[in-house]
Amino acid sequence: MKVFVIALSILMGIITVNPSKTDFNYEKAWKEVEELINSGLPKSALEKTEEIYKIAESEKNDAQLTKSIIYISRLTIVTDEKGMENAIARLEGMVNKSHAPVKQISASYLAELYQKYFDNYRCEISQRTELSGEKGPDFRTWTTQQFLQTIETWYLFSVNDHSLLKSG
Repeated sequence: MKVFVIALSILMGIITVNPSKTDFNYEKAWKEVEELINSGLPKSALEKTEEIYKIAESEKNDAQLTKSIIYISRLTIVTDEKGMENAIARLEGMVNKSHAPVKQISASYLAELYQKYFDNYRCEISQRTELSGEKGPDFRTWTTQQFLQTIETWYLFSVNDHSLLKSG
């Protein structure tokens, strides 16, 4: 979690040093998202965040891209019946297609989501019989050991590029 917070802080610092090349006002857009969330309109906030994501992706604005990925994940969990599954699937896709540092932050947040799911269903998960072999693609059927290994793998992946850590 500390790595995630530090990385997000560094990226937010980059925003202030390296302003956007277009006229899109991210600050105003994020304020609108926050207002929608505070008004109890998470679905509308998700739609606005998706817009921000598309613009940030087209501009290759890593800081805004990362922030929008996190907001999209959180809002998806709140607004969708299968929100956790969809958020995890989307984050795994982001890890596979993104570049540093978006890839590492996405991996860290992915580990955090797996940890939250495990914590919420720990009692149920601990009743499962440990199986040998590969874990299935559906994390809702994993055992305690499979969750712990996956969480550890994603957290370690998020800090594996030492050159990024030294330059920050």
